[in-house]
Amino acid sequence: MNKIRLPYYSVSDTDADFLQIYFREMPENVHETSLKKILNDKTPYFIIQKQFEFPDGDVCSFETNDPGLSSECKVLKASLYKNVLYLKLQHGKCKEFEITFDQDKGPLKKLIKMLKIMIPHAEINNDKKC
Repeated sequence: MNKIRLPYYSVSDTDADFLQIYFREMPENVHETSLKKILNDKTPYFIIQKQFEFPDGDVCSFETNDPGLSSECKVLKASLYKNVLYLKLQHGKCKEFEITFDQDKGPLKKLIKMLKIMIPHAEINNDKKC
């Protein structure tokens, strides 16, 4: 399992056809906003993206600063516990991620809402610890 500690997060829903959840090590105003600069940076991050414009069989895109861990695939399991997001992905060999974040470092209600839209079978247990 890949365990990642990324205290800050943001949620983007500016386009109804494309949603994004972005976990990062630093606040958004400190981190570069250009995706090209982020991709060339070694600063840890984890991005979950979902497009709704075309049918894709419930596939999400996952991107990290480690290209070997990035993929487009189905989510077998997703659980949100208080300050931990657990993801089990179907991509060749099964990949598992445990992302620990700080609830007060982003819009928690929006995170929960977007997670339910992007991954409808996600379990939300915000009162419990993982």
